[in-house]
Amino acid sequence: MTSAGISLMTDGEIAEKIVELVAWARQRYAVPEESTGRETCEALGLGLRRAQLPKGVDGLLTEDRLVVVGTDIAWTSRLEYTIFHEAVHHLLDEHSELVEYFTETLRGDDRAFKAAIERCCQAGAGEFMVPRHRVRECIARHGFSVDLIERLAGRHGASIVASAIQVATYAPVDCYVAVCSYGVSPRFWPPNQTLYVDQAAMRPGMRYPWARYAPIPPDHLFHRVWENKRRMDGPSFVPFPHSGQRKPCEHAEAKPLGDRVVGILYDGHPPRKGQLGLNLALP
Repeated sequence: MTSAGISLMTDGEIAEKIVELVAWARQRYAVPEESTGRETCEALGLGLRRAQLPKGVDGLLTEDRLVVVGTDIAWTSRLEYTIFHEAVHHLLDEHSELVEYFTETLRGDDRAFKAAIERCCQAGAGEFMVPRHRVRECIARHGFSVDLIERLAGRHGASIVASAIQVATYAPVDCYVAVCSYGVSPRFWPPNQTLYVDQAAMRPGMRYPWARYAPIPPDHLFHRVWENKRRMDGPSFVPFPHSGQRKPCEHAEAKPLGDRVVGILYDGHPPRKGQLGLNLALP
């Protein structure tokens, strides 16, 4: 219990709350699976438009129930993910249990509060686009690997980002899953052309998130995949640009997908086949 008498939730319990929130919204507003972002906004009573937004800001939700998506977003799948992300902001405000929980447990730490809400919106957007039961089915059928990201995205018409988030959320072992792009990172200096983290997610319960837009060093496995344009695996590390620290990873795997690189950094060993059935019951 906290000093305010609120029971602390685990990351897994918070993830379960997000799944329940999406399920509630689907039933309450008649939003079937495979609905588009626009259809979902219409069902929720949200407006939707495109506008120029500050660099590094994909979308936002205004006080008058309008979802605004940046005109810089070119990929249709990324556009869909951003719409769902902002729709979940609305649902969190409307069904305020988690907002109230974070307000109490993270009182006085505005940065941590915003980060917690953003993680919930990531998870909710992923759940809308690639439902949990589909992810579990895919892991059980095909095993756990970086190939799941492309497989799920292709099957559901979802963004690579949404698929990566769901793969991380329901991974049978601790790991980071990242989608990387090449260009100028919107938030890190100096403004050089580099491979950087477009989006990163980690299995619930892990302690240290990998910052979005963090540059990928030239000696990283993901960077070598970008340069060689082929799938690779082997040891690597998680770079934390703010501290300059590197967290070693015994195993990593990555592959190019169009003009991006998707990859998994395992915090330990990749799952053995026998582990999958034991861990698929996790949130």
